[in-house]
Amino acid sequence: MKRKLLALCMALTLSVGAFAGCTTEDDVVASDALPQERLVDGVNVGGMMTMVVRAEPISLNPNGIYDPNFGIMAHNIFNRLVKMNARQQVVLDLATGYQVSSDGLEYTFFLHENVYFHDGVRMTSDDVRFTFEEILRQEGQASFALSSIDSIETPDDYTVVFRTSYVDASFLHNLAFQGTHILPRHIYEGQDWLGADAMQYPVGTGPFMWGEWERGVRIVANRNPNFYRGPELPYLDGIIWGFNSDPTTATHAFVAGQFDVLAVFTSAFYNQLRNDPNIDMQVNIFPSRFMVAFNMTEAPFDDINMRMAVSYALNNDELMAIALREVGLEARHFLSPLFDWAVNDNVTLPGFDLDLAREYMAAAGHESLSITVDTPSHAPFPYLAEVFRSQMAALNIDVSINILEWASFDERVIQNHNFQIAITSDFQGPEVSAIAQSIATDGFLNFTGFYNPEIDELLEAALQVVTFEDRARYYHRVQEIMREHMPFYIISEWVGYYPHWAFVRNHPGSPDAVERTGWAEFTYVWFDR
Repeated sequence: MKRKLLALCMALTLSVGAFAGCTTEDDVVASDALPQERLVDGVNVGGMMTMVVRAEPISLNPNGIYDPNFGIMAHNIFNRLVKMNARQQVVLDLATGYQVSSDGLEYTFFLHENVYFHDGVRMTSDDVRFTFEEILRQEGQASFALSSIDSIETPDDYTVVFRTSYVDASFLHNLAFQGTHILPRHIYEGQDWLGADAMQYPVGTGPFMWGEWERGVRIVANRNPNFYRGPELPYLDGIIWGFNSDPTTATHAFVAGQFDVLAVFTSAFYNQLRNDPNIDMQVNIFPSRFMVAFNMTEAPFDDINMRMAVSYALNNDELMAIALREVGLEARHFLSPLFDWAVNDNVTLPGFDLDLAREYMAAAGHESLSITVDTPSHAPFPYLAEVFRSQMAALNIDVSINILEWASFDERVIQNHNFQIAITSDFQGPEVSAIAQSIATDGFLNFTGFYNPEIDELLEAALQVVTFEDRARYYHRVQEIMREHMPFYIISEWVGYYPHWAFVRNHPGSPDAVERTGWAEFTYVWFDR
């Protein structure tokens, strides 16, 4: 394949140094003191929001390696040209607008003129060009998704022109997604974004500024008093992120009032939280999906009969009821329902049929098997693995479960392909074309070993046409091929709830804020208490 797509695979030492580079007096804006509690246009301004997240970051460069632990923080410390909201829509961020040429090969972005980095240096189009040139040069996490970029020009300080080497229907969505935060040249130039330098002090333009990191306990970000969207924003004085990898203890701490927002969610507490009138839970479907993935390069799952046997032995109703506590949306197709225009309604996932599963297993020449299933340690994956084990017993398949911390799972399964079956998640966003990351020959997350030349050609062709109607026919055929080969089985759509106390207003998933904020951005949050 000529282009690679978006990589999304699901603490080190902190290096805090002096800001590097030369600036002039005109480039610098002075910082003001943090605001006192006050009332602005009917909004209570002030206060520190507390949020419990799963773990500490492994990187502080938002454009280097993908780090889900830093992701929520990055969306509040940095900005992008355009951003993705909780409805998977592209909305403006640092850009005031953009134009696309009639041939679909040129994107022109117009920038806000009053943007300053947290150290007081003015942001210009040169920082934008630097950011994307370095993403491509250093092969940052978004480099695969943005490989269509041919050149970047800056005709003036507030205009950026991207030229692509071919029509890329996913370009805007990929600009709005992960790993595309605008970084200051005078800080990050000459740094190794994927190595030790990735842990340097983060400097962005976002609503909140890096404060302190108390290892093992919390990270604090303080209000940016010079935020470009206006002197009243952000409304909060800052954010405190606490760490707790166990969803049960994290939820108990949240319910006890120790945190304002819960980001370590488990379906076991869904009904309790949903029925509490003091807790809000905005529901958002994400193009992330729970899946059973097969290693197609090694026995026994190099045999399509064994992959089909396991697929037909999976009882999704039971998986949803027991492991997911009926929280979520049962998967029906190989593509996310968010991209309904691309879904082939004639191609569905195998349904539960134990007799057919036994026939497939017999065709593979097995009466019984012993296998190992690898899965991440955080919920709901261990629960899914336990139900999977009980269901496979009906096929005389004895399952050993290998539960791994995410870093170990990533190394063993995603990077080294050292597994038989993995129960994990597959992110198919921000645009439907991201399915290529899992099924294209050079897909970054193609750890199943699924290689199909026709798939590669179809995925390429689908990017070079613009209308849904033209693109859909390519994706319809892609789904037919996936059904024939079954590299993985999709269990459920990933539904996000983000429980928070009702006094936390304008949460990014709320109707009042969703149209103007990124999916984890807290610029407009305020406390109504």
